[in-house]
Amino acid sequence: MFKRQARINHKSFGMESLGLESSGRTHARSQSRAEALRATLADLRNQEIQRRKSLMRSELAQERSSPGDASDAARVQESMELNMSLIELSERRLGAIWAAFDRLETGHYGLCEECAGEIAFERLRAVPTALYCVDCQAQYEAGGRARRAG
Repeated sequence: MFKRQARINHKSFGMESLGLESSGRTHARSQSRAEALRATLADLRNQEIQRRKSLMRSELAQERSSPGDASDAARVQESMELNMSLIELSERRLGAIWAAFDRLETGHYGLCEECAGEIAFERLRAVPTALYCVDCQAQYEAGGRARRAG
């Protein structure tokens, strides 16, 4: 509840961090930043859709092929399992991209899911699907390493 309320209260703060404020000279810059981020997300989406289509075509081709001997069958099975893993990864990436589009449309894009602070524009350019600011991402990763080690 607190995180959601903080996100709502900081909606304009997060958009300002992207330069999306609507006053004067900064408006043109804010529009170009928003459009650049939207274009980056669209490019990522299109690339991921093409990657997924290619993987699925490969999967279908492997299913249709008839392996010669046991080692060929094992190789085909291994390749099919790898393709399925890559397809699942691609689907997760597409999900993250669509979620970023949703956040952009609702005004939550650029806000950290943990602290509701702004995510730096440079980070969003590098990782357009980022959910966390650099500090919260570091804490998240450190916590994951600690859980795995413990």
